[in-house]
Amino acid sequence: MFIYADETGNSGKKIDDAQEWYRLGAIMSAADVEPNLSAAMTPILTKLQKNRLHAKDMQPVEVAEAANAICDALDAAGPWTFWTYGIHKPYLPTTKFVDTVFDSGENLAVPAMWYNLELFRHAICQAVDDCMREKTRADFWEAYLKDDIAGIQACVRTIRNYVPRKVTDWRIREVMREAFDFVLKHPEQFTLLAAERREGYHGHTPNMIAFTSVFGAIHEFAAEHNSPPIAFVHDQQQEFKKSMRKAYETFGKMTYKEDKMGAIPEMEIAKYDLAEFTMPSSSTSFGLQATDLLLWLVQRTKPTPDLIAVRKRMEPNVKDAEISRKMTDLIVKMRAIQSQRLDVSEAQIANGREFLALEAMARQGRVRALVDAKRS
Repeated sequence: MFIYADETGNSGKKIDDAQEWYRLGAIMSAADVEPNLSAAMTPILTKLQKNRLHAKDMQPVEVAEAANAICDALDAAGPWTFWTYGIHKPYLPTTKFVDTVFDSGENLAVPAMWYNLELFRHAICQAVDDCMREKTRADFWEAYLKDDIAGIQACVRTIRNYVPRKVTDWRIREVMREAFDFVLKHPEQFTLLAAERREGYHGHTPNMIAFTSVFGAIHEFAAEHNSPPIAFVHDQQQEFKKSMRKAYETFGKMTYKEDKMGAIPEMEIAKYDLAEFTMPSSSTSFGLQATDLLLWLVQRTKPTPDLIAVRKRMEPNVKDAEISRKMTDLIVKMRAIQSQRLDVSEAQIANGREFLALEAMARQGRVRALVDAKRS
């Protein structure tokens, strides 16, 4: 398979600018589509008197014409997918706050299931998001990128003030209260690495989160079409060039087997080699120009009829994912329905309650042991 990836929406450290969304798009094809795209797009470039296609510089009708030509070229080459990953930047502080404060591996007061099960983790995200004000988001993001635990604690105190008014579920309130107390009393237990190196913040930015997410999509396409990756072409980068190469070399072969109930997925290592990774200028790659144009097309909030028609044509080939409050709400709703439909016996319920009681005792014991150790 061949992958061509591009991005839209400025980001880096800044997540509070006018561009609320950061998106990455990738054309994945079982065959090398560069020759087909060159043949399809060159006449359009000649007609428009341009040396490269850039959707933002074109009229909607021109984008629609080019997109149809691109789809024709992709269809002729064989199986293909257009994969997109979006990050709603104002929601990112919520997810990072939950990953920092409620990680049961570091916060001994958090029951493991509340962090490791998708339903409960996203329920926590909902509660935290409801308690976060715009200033708290900005303050937390600044403290997080500086590894400023005192600043993070200040945000914890602010959010805690809103919990009684904003969080109606008593179980979530209890988990939040105990987690917050632990953070305030035992800040040394938390690992913060965003400022450890000059480029340490890279891995926490929308740019790198979106980039690493494409790895799983590559493995999914490779398995579905029995087509191991050969070439991975990403639009030219400056700020994140080294970090992207390192992340791909380190994590690119990791595949994940999703759990049906939303537990932490099992990790495996792909048996095939990584694709050759390059970052040329989009001016030299029709695959990158096609990716840019399709990404512009699928994210339009007010498309023209011509663009709507092309999007409808693309639907069978488009797969998308995102980090947003909307997605969190959808996950909670889906997992709740799934849980309600489970056929659970009274004996299983009794066993579950016994397990949770034992787990609570063990967890509380670990917290007491930590307190005793600090006192001594």
